[in-house]
Amino acid sequence: SDNGLPALIPTELDPRLQAEELISLPDLSTAMGPGAAARAVRRSHPLYVACALSIGTEIANSRLFTTVRDALGLTYDVSVELFLPERMRRGWYQLSVTSTPAKIDMALDSSIRTLRGMHVQRPTSREVDRARRTLLTRHESDEKDNAYLVGLSTHVQNGAVPLKTASLVQDVAMMYAVIDEQDVSDVWGCINLSEEAMIACLGVSGPDVDRLRMEAEVEEEEAAKAKAEQAKASAMPQMTAEQMAAFGKILSSFTRQAGVAAPPAPENNK
Repeated sequence: SDNGLPALIPTELDPRLQAEELISLPDLSTAMGPGAAARAVRRSHPLYVACALSIGTEIANSRLFTTVRDALGLTYDVSVELFLPERMRRGWYQLSVTSTPAKIDMALDSSIRTLRGMHVQRPTSREVDRARRTLLTRHESDEKDNAYLVGLSTHVQNGAVPLKTASLVQDVAMMYAVIDEQDVSDVWGCINLSEEAMIACLGVSGPDVDRLRMEAEVEEEEAAKAKAEQAKASAMPQMTAEQMAAFGKILSSFTRQAGVAAPPAPENNK
């Protein structure tokens, strides 16, 4: 809403909006198409931001899975999820990356680059159509679940969310149908993906296999080094004895040679 987009909560709550009969939703039958008039009708609907973000999130998850997992092979699983509380004028996103400790940094960097690519490489009509079909199929299937219907109906009677009515809930499928690639690009452009807006958190689930393997290799190297030093130390006394025996033989040889070659001592003159 701070970027000129509609929200379920107006900037200033009007007491008159508490009565559902005073709320008139735009006719989405005139919201189909790329024209300015149809786009204006879509943008005036309270579900515009939520549905456009849902389609954009589906596209982002498809790109993350294709790029980071299939193409680069850096992760077991990667996904992005948006949190849009109906009673708050702010939301947040969560990027989850699962990988090995040796690859987690590269996987996270690649995931962030892919996510930021949504601002550069805008969604195509083919991506929007695929995401729309996925969301509509999921919506139609989940409508058979009472828990899903209860979730959709949350805050319908809450005065703090005056624009959410039973009629609004019925427009979810129609809103998905009229959203196009320009709508997704406009709404996703409002998401702050800068380095300052992100907080990274690293956690380890289960045993760290790479760390255990590295520790085992270090222990093996230290054990081999200690064994070599022990063998060297045990060989030192034998080598010293052999050297001393050889040195003794050399000394005795020199002594004998000196005795033979020595001239007789001179006699004293009488």
